[in-house]
Parts: sequence; structure tokens; C-alpha cells
Amino acid sequence: MVEADGVRAYGDIEGVDLYRRLLLTVPVSAADAYVVDLFRVQGGQTHDWLLHGSGDDDMTATCDIDLPGRRETMLEAGEEWVEPRDEQSQFNVWGVLRDMASGAADGAVTTTFTYLDEPAKGVRAHVTADGPMDVFLGKSLSPRRAGNDTQKAFGYWMPQLVLRRQGEGPLRSCFAAVEEPFDGKPFIDKVERVELTPADEGAVALRITHGNTVDTIISTMDEAPYPERSTADGVRLQGRLGVLRTVDGVPAGGWLFEGEALSADGWSIETEISAYTGRIADDVRVADGGAYDAFVTDGELPLGRVLSGVWMIVTHGNGYTHGYEIERIEQVDGKRHIVVTYDHGLQIEGSTTKEFYFPQRTIEGVNAFRVPLASAVTRGD
Repeated sequence: MVEADGVRAYGDIEGVDLYRRLLLTVPVSAADAYVVDLFRVQGGQTHDWLLHGSGDDDMTATCDIDLPGRRETMLEAGEEWVEPRDEQSQFNVWGVLRDMASGAADGAVTTTFTYLDEPAKGVRAHVTADGPMDVFLGKSLSPRRAGNDTQKAFGYWMPQLVLRRQGEGPLRSCFAAVEEPFDGKPFIDKVERVELTPADEGAVALRITHGNTVDTIISTMDEAPYPERSTADGVRLQGRLGVLRTVDGVPAGGWLFEGEALSADGWSIETEISAYTGRIADDVRVADGGAYDAFVTDGELPLGRVLSGVWMIVTHGNGYTHGYEIERIEQVDGKRHIVVTYDHGLQIEGSTTKEFYFPQRTIEGVNAFRVPLASAVTRGD
């Protein structure tokens, strides 16, 4: 949720210049893994980051900072709560965030969600931000457990975390969270925000320590030709995303996504192509009588199934983006057909794009695409 120009809005947010989220799953062992959740937003004066507990089982939540304040709901001054009577009722959703304890964090906070009947199981969320933030921890409705019986909708609740940054607009924030599921005992020892040189508002680096293993994760919004950004301990990235794992101080693996190089002392990954890019000239749909669902481009892409399972990102003329999984690349009448795994739901005619599915917009402008590529090196390669 972003409050832009004093108006709460969802989805297509007016007054917001930047709205990007990156989710990355990082395996630790056969049993353990964690999720890196990067949420970048620019615009307005208030940025909120929310995380709730299980929608299926009773949970409780605790925080590693003091929460001396109290709010009955998250409604703001002048906002009124109207009790909904059925599924068609209109109501302010911030009124169902209740019994919120509140406090302040200086850029980092850890919240632990545990199951009420199995307290040794749960999720820890380590969240860092660009600066001070307000922390709210309480409860919100858990309607899934009520099923189709709307009379029971207020009978189920789940823990709810809200992190809020406020400042003069256009405010810019990056909430960087590491979400750690555990069974028996948490396995992450420390999560740190790491400085990058040269610094950039769109670039963030994290150091995650678990046992004798340290993962350094660098994420940027850089475009080619990529500048080199480095940490004080010598991890260097030219690209959008890099992950370096060291064990006992020795590089054990590296993963580079849409980039030219990832390196540390005595170790490196380098690529010739970080991504395939181009413009979409036309579309093919099974629903319209085509042999498959595809985008048509003049761009150069490898034929066959070389890119099978890789996702392409389409940027529409209004700046909105969608992702599509590639099945294969075919050549028809001198053009490349990017065959995707499901109906893309678009009709592209010249510079006009129509959506067949919700929200069924008509979008003017050229559709560009990007197919990010990944490389990996592990110890012994």
C-alpha cells in the first residue's frame, strides 16, 4: 500500500513513480531455505509494508523491539468504520487491522510468527529499511477460514505486521526483508544491510549469515552498460542481481542474474549476454485460431527450447509490466515467435494493446520485452 498525495490507493497507484518488488528463494540445505523480499517504491509521503500470519492456522507474533503504543485500528483521522453486512458491502480495509501495538525502529526489525499449537514452527521476518520506520503489530481478519459462511468472517484472526515510513514527497523507500521459515529452531544468525560503492538509491546489498556460511546478495536497478558496484569486503557486481556464497570465508558458489559480471577475490562469473531485448510487433493466440500463444518480434533469439522455462518481461506503453514463461522460440516468415506456456490475453495491433482479461485496458504505445539470463558457478566448477 502506498499513500500518494494523501489518498490511499491500490493497484495502479497515481502519484507513484516507482513500484517494484523482487522475490528470491535462496536454498540453505535440503531442509532449509529463505526468501529475500525487496520492495522498492517512490512517490507520495507514506509507504507501508505488510506481512500477516497463516490464513489457515492460529498463530501468534512477537517483535524484537518495544511496542509501547496502542491503536484500536489502522484507520486515520476522519476515516470511518462501517460494519459490512455481506460480500457486496463496501468498507475501509484498514478498519480490520486491530489491536495494534506500536513502536519505532531505527532501520531494522525482526518479527517472529509461530503456530499456537506448535510453537517450535513458524517464520521469522528480518526487515531492514532506508531509515527509521514505525512498527505496528496486531491482528487482521483471516476470512479464508470462514469459507463461504460470511457470518463467521469476524470469527477468525491472524497476526498482522505493518511497517511504515513517512517523509516529504516524493518519498523513496526500499524495504528489504529476509523471511525465514523454521521447524524446531531458526537457522539464520544475522541479517545486515551492507553499503555499496558507488551508492545508488535503487541499489541494495544484504549479508545473511547462517552458521559458517555467508550469503551476500546485491540487487540493483541498473541498465546496461552496467556500472560496477562493490561491498567493502570485495564482492563486485555489474548487473541487476548477484548472490555470492562463502563457507568459512572461501567462495563456494555464485549466481548472476541479468548481469555481465559477479566477482570476489580470486573468483568470478562473466557473461557475454545479460538479456535478450526487443519489441513486440504482433501476437498469436489459440483463442483466435492460432497454433499456439505467442508474441512476434524482429529481435534475435535462439531458436528451439534453449529458453524453455525462462521468463520474459513485457513492458507496455503505459509502463506496466507482465511476466510470461517461455516454452520455445520458432521462426515464421523471417520473424521470431516467442511461444509462451499459457494464453497471454493480449491483442496487439500496431501501437495499441488490448487486454482480454481484467482490467481489460486499452494501452497505447510500443510493447518492449526483456528476457533476463542467469549464470551460476559452484565450488568444483
